[in-house]
Amino acid sequence: VTELLHIGSVSAERGSVSRGGIPVDIDLRGGTADIPIIVCRGLQDGPVLWLNGATHGDEP
Repeated sequence: VTELLHIGSVSAERGSVSRGGIPVDIDLRGGTADIPIIVCRGLQDGPVLWLNGATHGDEP
């Protein structure tokens, strides 16, 4: 059985890189507004790194 890690729309197997999004809102046309994410999952458990950029990208 393959153990999957699920975050938003991403399902990542061990040793893989997966792309997707986390739905945060519904736009004016009824579609979802997503925050794009990339999940790089290692082969083994260990330290975790979270990188976050442009949280307030429109501020001077």
